[in-house]
Amino acid sequence: MNEKMKQANDILRRYLKPSVYNQFKFPILNVLWENEEYVNNLIGFINFRNLCNNTNITESDIKLTIYHDIFGLINEEDLFLPRVSEYGKYIDCETREDIDLIIKN
Repeated sequence: MNEKMKQANDILRRYLKPSVYNQFKFPILNVLWENEEYVNNLIGFINFRNLCNNTNITESDIKLTIYHDIFGLINEEDLFLPRVSEYGKYIDCETREDIDLIIKN
């Protein structure tokens, strides 16, 4: 498991109920393994929220987003669009200023 996948898996373990994570562990790991773009977007989403101290994105919002995305990907839903789409651009940000530069451009 590469570093990004490990980081994404840690995020999922943090926000999914343990019983849900354990029941769907293999499909979840398969989604991460096969979908690098989703992994990048998920990490970028959490980075964005943490670095911006964005209180508009609550813990409940994160959980709902992850449940929506993971089960949409597992079920291979038609016309599915992950909620974390486009957040991958924030994956390498280390400060709020890095995020502001991306937003301005």
